[in-house]
Amino acid sequence: MYMLGYRYVPHFIPGIEGAAHGEDLFLYWDTFITKVSKLIFNGYRPVSKKMVRVLSNFVKYKKPLVGHDKLFENLKWPKFESKRLQYMWIDEESAVLSDPRNYSTKRVVWDKHAREPLSIY
Repeated sequence: MYMLGYRYVPHFIPGIEGAAHGEDLFLYWDTFITKVSKLIFNGYRPVSKKMVRVLSNFVKYKKPLVGHDKLFENLKWPKFESKRLQYMWIDEESAVLSDPRNYSTKRVVWDKHAREPLSIY
């Protein structure tokens, strides 16, 4: 589980943390907007590299990170556990954080509806 913290587009709605829905798509593709963003925003290129690395590793290895990765400050991708919610915060500096948006209070839904076998990365 991850949360993209990098915002290159300002948000005008109070309470929004991180990137908005779909905003991460620009970090994957090479378009006119992304070429301009790389020139204007200092943090755009490293965050884009992180997002592409996570996606390509997941496709190749079924894991978002493989081994120690300097791009992610050698952090280990946290395993998803409903009782100990940890996630990767992806920004210019990444971190492993806990309990996004107080999800632990909603764990009851996960525990009730998730059934074996599960494939969680």
